[in-house]
Amino acid sequence: MNPNYALFIGIIILLIIAIIVVLVLLSKKRFRKQNSHIIRLAKDLNLPIHKGLSLKSHKGLAKWLKHPPIIEGNYQGKALKIFLFTRGTKSNSSIHSAIQILGNNPLGLSFTIVGHTWVQKIWQLIGTQLITFNDPVFDSQFIVKSNNPNAMQKILTNTLRSKFLALRRHHAYKGGIELRNDILIYVELHPIETDYKRKRFEALTDLMCCLRDEINIYSKEN
Repeated sequence: MNPNYALFIGIIILLIIAIIVVLVLLSKKRFRKQNSHIIRLAKDLNLPIHKGLSLKSHKGLAKWLKHPPIIEGNYQGKALKIFLFTRGTKSNSSIHSAIQILGNNPLGLSFTIVGHTWVQKIWQLIGTQLITFNDPVFDSQFIVKSNNPNAMQKILTNTLRSKFLALRRHHAYKGGIELRNDILIYVELHPIETDYKRKRFEALTDLMCCLRDEINIYSKEN
């Protein structure tokens, strides 16, 4: 083999190894940062942390390195869980962050609350009935759909709608809250990897607890 060619091949192999090492180190640094925000959030909420499963469906090196911690415990008398998960195929997936609260839903209520953006203007024309609250500010910033509009009129009280508006004003509202069977869940794209997002999730946790309380009150009265 030509010595120059062998040298060239060797250099290419070394460059590939170096790139892999750098990617691994950068991935580990990113994951440590993400984990530190989860740990800080758990401390702020005074909840325990558990080791999560590897997000094996996530593309690239992350699938082998990522074992995201899960926050899970009793918060304000409710079974709360904050965790990461992936959506999509193994070759094209994305990481999402979620807050989940378990509770009873004897009336079979379902709903979705998303932020009112231009992207959602098409979505609001699809599916179950769009609900308004005779509240111009709230109606202009949130889209609410439910299989029981009358219930949502009572559950989303003036106080609770004010909390939604305050959260969006101070922390933004990037995802959506849904009630599916017995699970109340908020889902947002990307991990919790910034102070701003960590504070949003802390505020969302309190908001969802208030929402869960109103659901319980309505269920007991009906």
